[in-house]
Amino acid sequence: MNHIINNIEQNEDLHQHCSKEYGINKRSILLDAPYFDVTEQLPQDLMHVILEGSLSRTLYFVVRYFLNNNICSLNEINTFILNFPYGYSELKDKPVAITLEDLKTPSDNLGQTAAQIWLLSRVFAFLGEEYAHLCPNVWRVFMTSVEIIAICLSRKISINILGYLKGLIKEHLQLFKDVIGENITQSNII
Repeated sequence: MNHIINNIEQNEDLHQHCSKEYGINKRSILLDAPYFDVTEQLPQDLMHVILEGSLSRTLYFVVRYFLNNNICSLNEINTFILNFPYGYSELKDKPVAITLEDLKTPSDNLGQTAAQIWLLSRVFAFLGEEYAHLCPNVWRVFMTSVEIIAICLSRKISINILGYLKGLIKEHLQLFKDVIGENITQSNII
């Protein structure tokens, strides 16, 4: 990873990729510090890793599954999203319509910001529940992801929930691999 970071400013394609995927825009001066590895010693943040990472990709694959298997149309999804009765405090993060362009690659976050992805996942739960019986394992992939993220974003959790969370993550990763059929990369890992 250090090789990539060292060359980020010389390669525009690499810069675009690293900026979008990892939020890395330039070489950090911390790379020159002895005994310090920026890739191992800085904490990950929930917005990039969870909301714009694993949740966005899970939602992308579930939406694509719904569309590819004629479970519902993109127009139905967008109509539901746009007409959902959002609360006053949710209006600033109201998801925007998903375009075909947004569905080309999972790294596009379905055209949403991190806050919109989180709200979209909660709204999509209401839409998708109607179709869950048509694809129960795909639906379980989505719902385990939402449950894991709800726990991770909680202000406070009991230590007793950690064993449950560990099992839920294990189930989600196995389901994601088996059902979605995609290789699990660092971006998919919660």
